[in-house]
Amino acid sequence: MDETLTVAQFNEIINIQLQTIGMISVVGEITEKNITRNSGLMLTIKDEKESAILKLSGFAPRVKGVNAVDVGMKIVAAGVPQLYSPFGSFSLQVVSLVPHGEGSLKAAFERLKKLLETKGYFERTRKRELPRFVTKIALITADKSAAYTDFMKILKETETGLDIDFAPVSVQGRNAVDEIVRALEVIEEDAADCVVLTRGGGSLEDLIAFNSEEVANAVFACKVPVVCAVGHERDISISDMVADIVASTPSQAAYYLAEHNDQFIQGYEDQISNLKERIEGELTKYDYSDKLRMIEQRILNSLENFRLQVANYQGLLESYDPRQVLKRGYAVVRGKDKTIRTINDIKIDDDVQVRLSDGRFRAGVKEKFASK
Repeated sequence: MDETLTVAQFNEIINIQLQTIGMISVVGEITEKNITRNSGLMLTIKDEKESAILKLSGFAPRVKGVNAVDVGMKIVAAGVPQLYSPFGSFSLQVVSLVPHGEGSLKAAFERLKKLLETKGYFERTRKRELPRFVTKIALITADKSAAYTDFMKILKETETGLDIDFAPVSVQGRNAVDEIVRALEVIEEDAADCVVLTRGGGSLEDLIAFNSEEVANAVFACKVPVVCAVGHERDISISDMVADIVASTPSQAAYYLAEHNDQFIQGYEDQISNLKERIEGELTKYDYSDKLRMIEQRILNSLENFRLQVANYQGLLESYDPRQVLKRGYAVVRGKDKTIRTINDIKIDDDVQVRLSDGRFRAGVKEKFASK
């Protein structure tokens, strides 16, 4: 005789079997959307052609994209099927809701844009400027992508000498949002002067990650200025709107950083030039005759002070140029994922990359000697 199950036992068996299916994605149009006082999310989606509906459930604060979608929009819901035993009700326990189709993508874009605008995410008064001189940046983009190649090519051509911490991420697909958010969250640990978040152009569907609330929140919360360069000149993303500085393309982002540092250096060169003009002006005031001999000591002291100022400014300018440091016999040593700044950053048998003024080579660590 077959074993007789209670209702609760039967529901639990079915629920366990359903969950073995794992994560699944379902496309449909939202016909109902409710968020309870306790942040419980309840959605209903319908099939585009057949007479079929599906209940979606979840905890709203943990469901990605929940604020960007609404009734009438076509979405892709990702989650795990389950049977809620007390009510015997079947639903998809969702973790993300992504607009599907151009119409829904545009509607979601405008809906999220309006929401973030009311929160002050786009206010010009909160936009931060870059440091006066940028020495290290965190680059967030896809590994071996056109965006990465274009960005690095311009930096090399302009000889910026910037230290790059590269954080490879997916820029589209299911994992893109999580990877980008994580990369932005760990920036503070790398002590970068700024972040460059970039990717090539694409359709609204391609740019979903950069139009997500999660990435917008991470850009907003980043501890250092964010330069965002997503797409081509015709493209604009939510991430662009939130970022402190916007560049139209990855190449333009690189040019912007190079020009920023050039302006800083030019400023010091102008100060030196002005100082030289002052010195020349002072010299023309003096008559190199009996009067000069009478006050020779005082004038020479004044002139020497001006020359010392020129030398100090020149030395300060040169100290900001990493290439000059390397030409003096210094080197930059990098490990697998960071610049080696102390003996404690490396271990015996580690592989390191050594950068000199005229090239690079790889080496292995055989011995370590601490400074006395």
